[in-house]
Amino acid sequence: MLTIYDSNGNRRTDIEAGDSSTQVKEVQGDNVLTLSFTHYEYIALDVNDRVDFEGERYWLTERYIPKQKSGQEWVYDLKFYGIESLVRRFLVLETTDGNTEPVFTLTATPREHVAMIVKCINDGMNHTTDWKVGRVDGTDLIVIDYEGKYCNEALKEIAEAVGGQAEWWVEGQTVNVCRCEHGEEITLGYGKGLTGIERDTTGTDNFYTRLFPVGSTRNIDPSKYGHSRLMLPGGRQYVEIHTEEYGIYDRYEQDAFSGIYPRRIGAVSSVRSEDVKDDDGNPFTVYYFRDDSLNFDPNDYELPDETKRVSFQDGDLSGLGQGEDHYFEVNFNSATREFEIITIWPYDDDTQLPGGKLIPKSGDRYILWNIRMPDEYYPLAEEEFLTAVEQFNTECWQDLAVYKAPTDHVWIEENGVSLSVGRRVRLESEEYFPETGYRSSRITKITRKVNQPGEMDIEISDALHSGAFERVNDSIGELKNYTKSKAEGAALPDIIRSWDKTLPTDNNLFSARRSQAEHISKKKNDRAKGKITFEAGASFGQEDNAGIDDKGNAELLTLVVREFLRSPKFVDGLFGEGWRLWMEDALSHLTIDKLTVRQVMVVLELLIEKVRSVGGQLCVSAANGKIKTAVLEDGYWRITFEQDNSFQAHDLMRCATFSGGNLKGYWVEVAGVEGDSILVSEDEFSGSLPEAGDECVLMGNTENPLRQNLILISATEDGQPRVDVMDGVKAKNFTGCLRARLGNLDGISDDWFPADNQPHGNGLYSDNAYL
Repeated sequence: MLTIYDSNGNRRTDIEAGDSSTQVKEVQGDNVLTLSFTHYEYIALDVNDRVDFEGERYWLTERYIPKQKSGQEWVYDLKFYGIESLVRRFLVLETTDGNTEPVFTLTATPREHVAMIVKCINDGMNHTTDWKVGRVDGTDLIVIDYEGKYCNEALKEIAEAVGGQAEWWVEGQTVNVCRCEHGEEITLGYGKGLTGIERDTTGTDNFYTRLFPVGSTRNIDPSKYGHSRLMLPGGRQYVEIHTEEYGIYDRYEQDAFSGIYPRRIGAVSSVRSEDVKDDDGNPFTVYYFRDDSLNFDPNDYELPDETKRVSFQDGDLSGLGQGEDHYFEVNFNSATREFEIITIWPYDDDTQLPGGKLIPKSGDRYILWNIRMPDEYYPLAEEEFLTAVEQFNTECWQDLAVYKAPTDHVWIEENGVSLSVGRRVRLESEEYFPETGYRSSRITKITRKVNQPGEMDIEISDALHSGAFERVNDSIGELKNYTKSKAEGAALPDIIRSWDKTLPTDNNLFSARRSQAEHISKKKNDRAKGKITFEAGASFGQEDNAGIDDKGNAELLTLVVREFLRSPKFVDGLFGEGWRLWMEDALSHLTIDKLTVRQVMVVLELLIEKVRSVGGQLCVSAANGKIKTAVLEDGYWRITFEQDNSFQAHDLMRCATFSGGNLKGYWVEVAGVEGDSILVSEDEFSGSLPEAGDECVLMGNTENPLRQNLILISATEDGQPRVDVMDGVKAKNFTGCLRARLGNLDGISDDWFPADNQPHGNGLYSDNAYL
């Protein structure tokens, strides 16, 4: 049952989702809840009506009018969208000037970009503060042009700028830009939560087994080096990986290695500036820096037709400058050993670089290029190139195949397994992974049935396929520029304050007061509003005077129970199961299966109930009989009956009689049948032995399921007349065998029902009922 609320949180209606209702969610893709149902009345549904499912909230994005099928039947087919889909509606807006500017350029750390987008999401979601910034990889300044860009587009661009395996994803109400992978690794496989596995290779466009890495031409003098590009050691042209398994799939890669070339990473020793004027009399500032560790003169290594450039590797100028290589042109003064940084104005206004907050500082690292490096740098660059190629194969070579699998909802529910997008998975299959028998990956997409959440189609993959968002459109002109320093961009994940409704994840933090409200104190008396589970047990007292272990075994000095003690499941009567000790009408009651008294048992009144195949308590089963003779022969009791024998091998034969003041009972397994007699091992009998006159009834079979059922009709002095249907009796107990009871249900206790509403009174208790 799901509840639909309006935008103010008022309940609109409760609905029972149809079988076609699904939740579909994928990494960097849509998150859609589709609900199909029929309702007996017309319900007006409006924009921002919402529904909660599996810990996530979904919103309606348009007014909906159902289809009328009859005067009292309305058919609904709804699509509710999660936040991953809603953010495509919100433009990224810059509001630092008090305006809402949709076209601007921002230079900042990835986290600062994401923080701005999260603010736009909060504003778009009715100016809330619930959405927070979580984990954001990358610390370098990145430049993004927000030219009418929507939040989902911006987040994807940030993830691409961060590089590596970064993806944008939302957990709870926390927005992350990192690889979507979380939780403890869960083992899945055919028969282990999955009913099948299928390998889909239709999306393996970038798959390769032979890589042709192309080196950079930067700082290369062909006349000196012998090649126009940087080469691998020994002049190797390609590197193979997994060709013996998949054959040859070629890939050409240049961009990944463009930053590797013969180079020296220097460090700024000192910085100075001069205020000057251009030819038109406009003032600006020129910046100079020295590197005292530089051991050669760059002017001696100039390349023809090239201008010396530097790219800063850290500090406020990293990621800034001209072109995609983020460089500044420089001049070198051999006399003063100073670099002059050529000033630029890249933002169509009077903002200069370097300038303002973005200037070089002592300790900033830089790379000098467009020069020929001394000879010793080339072998080092070749080794770095090889290492980078090997690392590229380790990090970027991925089996892009998607493993699609339907889940076994029974296994999922019995094992309490929670599957979500990004959950780490150990996918076991000797056929798909013959070398290791498994593959460690993560879930990238889930299609879940709403009315059976454990029934899903999951996709397991290392890489992502292109997610398909619905359309977004608009275009606006004119750019503005905003710049933030790295120091301003670096920060901890967002704080969840005491009044926030943000869901906690691994990528946000509780405030101190929120922590006090959420966590049980170890220093003062405290109270918990929910259930607390102690997986390793619990001890009490300063010297562990008492305790309960992780199996539920308790050692206590004393124990006072006011009214009730019982086993997890209890069914009253001779053919019941479990135990119970309780108070009723000021009298204490105890029901158990076996009682042993070592010394004295004082009984003021003894009532013995007799079970036979006919009489006040009637047992209907496939065999019964009254013993005529019972003779012990070679370790077996040979038993014959007054009538024809109807017992078979492996039958469980039971007797319960009271005669001459003696209580007698046994429950034994038939070892075999010889003629009209049965054989029962002597070891089966304990205390009571078979003899003539015993009435015996078939109550189960250890092997044959067709002889594991019986019907018991009871009308005894316990005041609980009933008819019990037993099935699955394959041992000498009735645990889990009661399939149905018609009559008085007072003797049943079942954890499937609330503690304050156990089966009671006259009625029907059954696995299934068709009425």
